[in-house]
Amino acid sequence: MLATNLIEHRTEPREDTNRLVKFRSINGSHPNEDFAVILDITELGASLFTYTPVAIGTRIFIHTGENTKLLAEVVSSTSDKSSDMARMGVRFIKEEMSH
Repeated sequence: MLATNLIEHRTEPREDTNRLVKFRSINGSHPNEDFAVILDITELGASLFTYTPVAIGTRIFIHTGENTKLLAEVVSSTSDKSSDMARMGVRFIKEEMSH
């Protein structure tokens, strides 16, 4: 599905996941691991729902399970009006990193 309005910038089809993951900053601004839910994901990025948002521009590792980590950069962050959570948009950097 291609973008059809000025707010929606995605050009890749999204896959809804609702998958629980851990994430942590690699910039040092948020050294602890926290939980997030990946709401939807494409090859280029994802939408995360979390109680612990980090600043736009922060690079994070997303631990998806097993030994797989995704390197990403936070490109948007908004508060969810119906909860105490925030929605963060992330752009994947390069490729999966395994540790």
